[in-house]
Amino acid sequence: MSGNVSAVESGRHECEPPGMSGGRSPGGWYNGTNGLYLIATGQRSHGNPFAKFKAVFTELNNDPDAYECYKNHVISAFGLNLFDGSLETQALINQMNALNTNFVVQGSWTVLDAMVNGAAEWHLAAAFLNTYYQLYDGVYTSNQPSIIEAQAVVKAILAGYLTAVQGGASTLGWFSDANMGYDDNTNDDTDIVLSACATI
Repeated sequence: MSGNVSAVESGRHECEPPGMSGGRSPGGWYNGTNGLYLIATGQRSHGNPFAKFKAVFTELNNDPDAYECYKNHVISAFGLNLFDGSLETQALINQMNALNTNFVVQGSWTVLDAMVNGAAEWHLAAAFLNTYYQLYDGVYTSNQPSIIEAQAVVKAILAGYLTAVQGGASTLGWFSDANMGYDDNTNDDTDIVLSACATI
């Protein structure tokens, strides 16, 4: 779709996820030695925390004040609503939950709720964050994080997942690194400059 995630019609799942590449995996956002959320909240301190953030946010430029701001921005991003709240999205969620695939989501979830709720669910959270911080190459090109854009990609992924599983695809296998555009430690960075963290 290359940046076009137009509304998904209720009952029809012709919308496929955009051609995604360059994103961080769920573990890169949350868990493990490179998990930005656990590093930002002080729950993990492996290696150099500054280096972990600069690997994603290339505009940090070794500024400790900016680093603290970017950490707080990541923490707040995990509290954002994963879904857009539209009737179309709720219809997708209802249909997906009816599949009995052990992949169950709630329309009221935050990004963090999805991240900690399961092996499939946390992929939605990673896709949200990769879009929000513009790690995905060519999906969106706004110059600041956009909740609307991130929620639109999550909606497209739900629609694509439904189509695939209804066609017989493996329920968890669908969330492969290639399909989700994960490219950890290769091209998982962004040139986005967080205006709220700009320094004089």
